[in-house]
Amino acid sequence: MTAVIKSSQEIGSIMKEGSCVATPFFTLFYQKIVDDGSTTDMMNTGRVAYIAGKKNGNAVWRNAAKRKLRAAWQLKEHEPSRYHVLLVAKKKITDHSARDIACALDELLLREGLLQ
Repeated sequence: MTAVIKSSQEIGSIMKEGSCVATPFFTLFYQKIVDDGSTTDMMNTGRVAYIAGKKNGNAVWRNAAKRKLRAAWQLKEHEPSRYHVLLVAKKKITDHSARDIACALDELLLREGLLQ
């Protein structure tokens, strides 16, 4: 199970300095983890954050969108171990199954070269 990013400062930093790609279901922000040798191996493992913005819907929609993102992350076949990843839900995400979203996520991770 992947650790979750909770710091809004860290999320902002990844959005600002990282790379970004989009699908019809979500936008993926990612940033490579810098290994300077001074941190433990636990700090060098990839982490993820699930984000659903207020402008897309009410609390019920946001919770459903984050549930779909979490389920898709669990269903995916590959793990980007050297990257921090943000998944930002789009309006259409609640119209599709977690399996469809997981397929799109796997395809995107492979295409962007985030897997080893």
